[in-house]
Amino acid sequence: MARTVRGLRSVPVFLFPLCLALLASCGQERKASNSNNEPPPVSLTAGQRAYLKAHGPLVYAPDPAFPPFESFDGNGNAVGISPDLLRMAARNIGAEIKTVRYPSWSGIIEAVKEGKVG
Repeated sequence: MARTVRGLRSVPVFLFPLCLALLASCGQERKASNSNNEPPPVSLTAGQRAYLKAHGPLVYAPDPAFPPFESFDGNGNAVGISPDLLRMAARNIGAEIKTVRYPSWSGIIEAVKEGKVG
């Protein structure tokens, strides 16, 4: 079973470093890279870029019933705090995110165990 932080039933431990990095960068003063005031892209090392390229898109399986953190809208799009942060992080590092949908949290756990997600 995937490790989770106590009290948060569907936030896998591996997401916390990403969230902490995003939160830490929120307080830093930056020059806007465009008219939407988005932060500039993060500079990755050549090794980090090669890793992302070699491993394809980042696969994300949101819990379908955990709003406001994550769920799906009527069109089947992932919505909520987690997908928003992941899209922002992926855009900033130049990575692609592939969202896969499972009918329940237990289905996501099984997919992680089978190596389909994670």
